[in-house]
Amino acid sequence: MFGLRKTLSSLFTRHRVDEAWFDHLEELLIKADVGVATSTFLITSLRKSAKEHAITNSEDLKADLVSELSHHLSDLEPPENPLNPSAI
Repeated sequence: MFGLRKTLSSLFTRHRVDEAWFDHLEELLIKADVGVATSTFLITSLRKSAKEHAITNSEDLKADLVSELSHHLSDLEPPENPLNPSAI
C-alpha cells in the first residue's frame, strides 16, 4: 500500500491533466486492485469534473478523487461476520 500511496502522491504533484495523465491514473487504480468498473467510474467522474471546472493541474483533482473514493467505499456493505470468512 505504501508504494501505491507514493505513486499516487507523485501523480498528483503539479502534473498537467491530459489524456496520458488519466490513462496513467486508471492503470494505477487497476493495478491497485480497485477493479476495472470502479476505475472506469472514477476516471469518468474526474474527467467530467476537470472539464466542468476547467481544471488543468492534477493537484486540483486530488480532492475530487478522495471524495469519489470515499463516497464509493461508503456504499459498500461490510461482511456479515468478518471473523468467520467464507467463500462463495
